[in-house]
Amino acid sequence: MRGRTDRGVVFDFDLTLVDLKLDHDAMVEHLRKATSALGISHLATSWSSAFGAYRELVDEVLLEDPGRDRIKRRLDQAMAAGEYLAYPIAEAYPGAKEVLEYLRARDFRIGLVSSNSLRIIESTSRKFRLWRFFDAVWGRESYGRLKPAPDKIRGCCTQLGIEGCFYVGDDPSDMDAAIRASCRGIAVIRLTDRLPTPSPAVLRERGAERLVWSVKELPDLFEELFPG
Repeated sequence: MRGRTDRGVVFDFDLTLVDLKLDHDAMVEHLRKATSALGISHLATSWSSAFGAYRELVDEVLLEDPGRDRIKRRLDQAMAAGEYLAYPIAEAYPGAKEVLEYLRARDFRIGLVSSNSLRIIESTSRKFRLWRFFDAVWGRESYGRLKPAPDKIRGCCTQLGIEGCFYVGDDPSDMDAAIRASCRGIAVIRLTDRLPTPSPAVLRERGAERLVWSVKELPDLFEELFPG
């Protein structure tokens, strides 16, 4: 590991660098079947989001349960199966590859912390020729609780040897996690009809230091943030 540096950036994945175009109803159905088979469906209080139900079960209700790791592996598989349905239609956002090339050319350390599965992150990143840019990747299966908990961002920054990390994401929970991990948040305004778009005001309230409307704007922003 090289010495510690402040020249590092960690990214969210879906709706930040790549639009996975997830079918959230299908995700919920996959997770419901898995929890039903495990006999734990009743432990989740809300099924409006597969990610929310998963987080409630794994990171809250079952956090101290001795069977948590076994249950988590089964739920991870179910979530990944739901995510992978979107693989054929996923798209990289314009500018995603260019911002990673920009950072790599300037010797930044680049991390990725996502609530998506490592399987879909790697396969989709390879599809769009993004995988080679990441020095560390932390997905849903990686150690620690999901965002807004800071665990995975902290772990990724430690692996990268980063101090003063910037975390780039699209959701208020991304900004929550960044603040809790003592990082600085950069929010990319997401444009999709599948999820509500958080307002700039909300993202700022949750800790976003800077806002951009597209990842294409990030190289200019990093020129400002890291002069020279």
